[in-house]
Parts: sequence; structure tokens; C-alpha cells
Amino acid sequence: MSHLITIESNAQWFKTLQDQQAPNQDLYLKTTLNGHPQEDYSQFALSLNQKFDLIIIDGDDVNGQNTRFLCAKIAAKILNKDAQEGAMIILDNADWHKGCAKFLRDEGLIEIDFHGFGPINCYTWTTSIFITRNFAFKPRNGIQPHYSMDALHFYYDPV
Repeated sequence: MSHLITIESNAQWFKTLQDQQAPNQDLYLKTTLNGHPQEDYSQFALSLNQKFDLIIIDGDDVNGQNTRFLCAKIAAKILNKDAQEGAMIILDNADWHKGCAKFLRDEGLIEIDFHGFGPINCYTWTTSIFITRNFAFKPRNGIQPHYSMDALHFYYDPV
């Protein structure tokens, strides 16, 4: 089973997640940007001394300072670029964080953008995934793409 590590800066959202915490999840609340890896929201992941196959960057501001670029710099350091099936970083609202996207591309990652409506707003935005060049995640059941919820199931081509 996979293990999930969640680092949050918003105490209210942290409480919501804490009430739903899964057995395979470690949940941390870090509310400062003080430069100390054990306490700093953007740097805390460094103190875990791990490499990660998947990293999601979707954080709030901390003390009025946007954290996504700081988190992107840390994510590039702790991404498991040598993973056999590759690794990825997901950057939410990438269209608002063009500097983060450029930084991750400059780190040698391949950017794939997804544009559309989100679940809570009446405007569109972009979520981008950045994959390592050896990316080769395999589908669990051997069939890809998967059908979406309520999709019609057709098999026109041999699989």
C-alpha cells in the first residue's frame, strides 16, 4: 500500500483532514516560513529525508507570502527522479504560477497542462503535471485509458 504524507499550512483545513485521516497517512501542520526545516512549511519535506514519486503543490499563502515557488524548489530536490517507473509533480493553478512551471521545466521535467473548470468556481484554470523523462506508470488492471464515471463502454480496437 502506498504511503501519503500531507503538509498543510491552514489550521482549519488541517483539522478537516485530521478528522478524515487514513491509516497510511502522516499529516503535518506547518504555519511559518522561518527557514528552519523542522518548522518551515515550504522546507519541512526536506527534514523527512525521503524521495517521493508523486508531489502535489497546492498550498496557500503563509503570513501573506505565496509558497508555491518555494515548494517547487524543494519538490525538485526530493522528487525521486531515479524511480523505475518515473515520478511526477502536480502543480495546481499553474497558469497563475508561471514561474513555478518554468522552474520545473528547467529542472528537466516534461510539462503536461490540463485546462478546465474546477469543482467550485465558474472560471477555468490550469493544473499541470510535470513528469520525469523515464515516466512509465503502469495501469493497475493493464487497461488504459480508464472509463470515466457514467461513461459508455465501447471496445472498438483490440487491447
